[in-house]
Amino acid sequence: MEENKEKNKNTADSLLSVVVISALLIVIGVIFLMYPELSITTLVYLAAVLLWIYGLIRIAIYWSRKEYLNIKNYDFSFGVCSVTIGVILFVNAAMIGEKGIVFLGFCILSLSIIILQYALQIRIMNGLLFPFVLLIAVFEYIVAMIAILGLENFFDNHKTVFYVCMILCGILSFVSMGLTAFRSHNLKKEEQQKKESAFDADAAFLPDVEEENIGIETDADITYDSQNSQNNENI
Repeated sequence: MEENKEKNKNTADSLLSVVVISALLIVIGVIFLMYPELSITTLVYLAAVLLWIYGLIRIAIYWSRKEYLNIKNYDFSFGVCSVTIGVILFVNAAMIGEKGIVFLGFCILSLSIIILQYALQIRIMNGLLFPFVLLIAVFEYIVAMIAILGLENFFDNHKTVFYVCMILCGILSFVSMGLTAFRSHNLKKEEQQKKESAFDADAAFLPDVEEENIGIETDADITYDSQNSQNNENI
């Protein structure tokens, strides 16, 4: 029970990370498209504050729910790391803001790697949409590498294109996650149907076996009755 609970918690945390990053990419992309005069430095300050809040919540949950009794729980460590990263971002917001596209590129890169895993999962589950999800992963990976490596300052000179790509990456990440979950759900249903079919086949076979057993028991009874009759005659 505890093992399943821990497994479900880890799965929920992983999905939450994908949802949060994808949603942030969409929201940030829309904001900068609507208000291009905003600086990425402002975004860095906001990210620092959000990390502080998130980190403090994780630390509070760790102590309030007595998670320290579970050796596999790292909420306290994640909380401290989040607060620390928030401090670093806040202090260096101006410097990071100058390389804001690189920072966002790393966010997209992390998503592309997760989506690549989704593609492999769909392939293992014999899903027909494997090529589509793989293309999404490749697209996001290329966008991320252009942003991180700053190839000929392409996105610096075409920020609108980058913001549109951010929105697309966020939406496609949600699509990939949904397709993977859908295929996983269908595979479980298929396996359950196979088990039920096998059970029905076994159930259909059982009456024949029972009839044979009944026949054997009847012959034995006849033999036993004959022996009893002979004994009675001798007496």
